[in-house]
Amino acid sequence: MTSFSDRYTHIEKVAEGSFGDVYRAQDTQPRRPVAIKVLKERYANDAGALHRLRAEAERTVTVNHPNVVTVLETGETETGMPYIVMEWMEGETLAAYQARCSDGKLTYSDMLRIVKQVGAGLTAAHAKGVLHRDIKPANILLSHGDQVAKLSDFGLAAALDGGSISQGSYQSIVGSAGYLAPEITEGGDYT
Repeated sequence: MTSFSDRYTHIEKVAEGSFGDVYRAQDTQPRRPVAIKVLKERYANDAGALHRLRAEAERTVTVNHPNVVTVLETGETETGMPYIVMEWMEGETLAAYQARCSDGKLTYSDMLRIVKQVGAGLTAAHAKGVLHRDIKPANILLSHGDQVAKLSDFGLAAALDGGSISQGSYQSIVGSAGYLAPEITEGGDYT
């Protein structure tokens, strides 16, 4: 078996989150650029955090769609830190793109293209029984060139059962406050 450090080379941190860091690396089998999300070391002994990262990978790997970031594999580093390997996408988040736009506003045609593609990715996720629960500009990736939008970061995703998830089955509201669906802020179910 090839070790993490032998298989993935040229590792460079590209994003830092509260739960895990994302690195760009070169996969040597096959040769391709990849994104690797590694759980932060402070969560190494946190069973809940370990479960959440593994569950993210398990949920996302079932969704195979051009508008959802593809999970390629999961594993553990030599030090035991769990990781998820995903396709690498040259581009930026919708949040970064929006910040570069005039007055922070997208053009109508950009908005329609992005919403249509993200909607297609969500439809595919829902068809596999996966509910994202944290859709926001920072979790939408836009590729350079062909302008493909992909939904990423299924870290707060959950399994759909019967078309919705009862909020009562969770300890608290999940998601980013500024992007929650109105029904969630009013105590309704995730749909």
